[in-house]
Amino acid sequence: MSQTLAELDSELQSLLHYLDSDIPEDRDMAESLLDELVPQLETKIDGYMGVISHFADVAGNIDREIDRLKQRKVNVLAKHDYLKSRLQTFLEDRVAELGDRGKKLEGSLYRVTLNHNGGKIPVRLNDQIGIDLVPPKFIETTVTQRIDTDKLRAYLEQQESHELLTATGEIIAQIMPRGRHIRIS
Repeated sequence: MSQTLAELDSELQSLLHYLDSDIPEDRDMAESLLDELVPQLETKIDGYMGVISHFADVAGNIDREIDRLKQRKVNVLAKHDYLKSRLQTFLEDRVAELGDRGKKLEGSLYRVTLNHNGGKIPVRLNDQIGIDLVPPKFIETTVTQRIDTDKLRAYLEQQESHELLTATGEIIAQIMPRGRHIRIS
């Protein structure tokens, strides 16, 4: 029966204890078992890495498929917008020629009507004019606040507790331990 990585590691830790033994027979037996265990551990690691690499390859294939489908969506929407724009231009030309009675077309399945957009009336701002030339009554000043995490981190690193507390003792912020990852090479 195949051993798990954890079982192999546990065996290895036990053997390492016997390698430091003062009893020569224990050391010899541990070295002999270690010679059998190391290839099993190497095979297990290679197996893990094979599976991890496989999933990384699958994820890469999915990313490429996502990119392909995104590009396909862009192309389909471009065709959609082009055809819709042509139909709108046709109706606008018809309205210019026939007046309001030219703004509707009916087929057996669909009815198309040229309408004005709702909502707020659009305002075009001249981007060549700076805000300083706009009358003050049309200027809105907003203030945004954000926490400067770089300054906060520097402050927290200097504190013995690595924390910043409110007056009532609630934690505002604290230094957290770094996460871990494995590097595969």
